[in-house]
Amino acid sequence: LEVIESGDGGEDTGRLRAFARAAREIGCRLALDDAGAGAHAGEGFLRALEALAPHYVKLDRSLLGREEDLAAYAGIALSAGAAAVIAEGVEREEQAAAARGCGANAIQGWLTGRTPGAGLELWSGLRVAGAVKAP
Repeated sequence: LEVIESGDGGEDTGRLRAFARAAREIGCRLALDDAGAGAHAGEGFLRALEALAPHYVKLDRSLLGREEDLAAYAGIALSAGAAAVIAEGVEREEQAAAARGCGANAIQGWLTGRTPGAGLELWSGLRVAGAVKAP
């Protein structure tokens, strides 16, 4: 399940924890979407990360070109236990290289495909339905 931002980042962390626990109990994996932007930036990111303990963290496309910020968000997510950090909005090879260099282990965007289900490329042994494994 992909958890999107809402409001101003002041989510009720108790409700987020309860949601995450219930989702895991029925076998769902969680993805925190748009990390680094809007309600999922700064302290809002840290609150959501702690409350959800997501399997996947999807870094917002606005972080592309801001390698220091991209690396910081990726590092925090991985150290908090995320199985994968996905850089969103990757359209060019240089963006993919920068994302990989900053710690993202997957990318999503037009660079990897323009058809439904073909927009995720992985750089690790992680398996996701419909994904294309990188060489």
